[in-house]
Amino acid sequence: MATTSLYERLSDLPTVSTVVDQFITNVVTETMMSNSKLERTFDLLMQSDNSYHVASLRNQLIDQIEQATGGLLVYEGLSMPAAHRGMNVREVEFNALVSS
Repeated sequence: MATTSLYERLSDLPTVSTVVDQFITNVVTETMMSNSKLERTFDLLMQSDNSYHVASLRNQLIDQIEQATGGLLVYEGLSMPAAHRGMNVREVEFNALVSS
């Protein structure tokens, strides 16, 4: 019996995009809360001229998830260590992101 890729089980690009859109909504909502643990990490998303940053994050996440799950898109961004270098992400911030 042939196994299907995670991408095939997710259905398609629109499904991956919907998941990413909901994740970004959750992160923005969490970041807007007072005393948010994500505020320092995602402050660029909260600026009034954030459309470029949000679109860039969205596209990178879609490409990365697509590639990781067997879809057709190719992630051409930085490696995770390189993308987060110098950010000094603390465990409490990482955990807040994962629970978003």
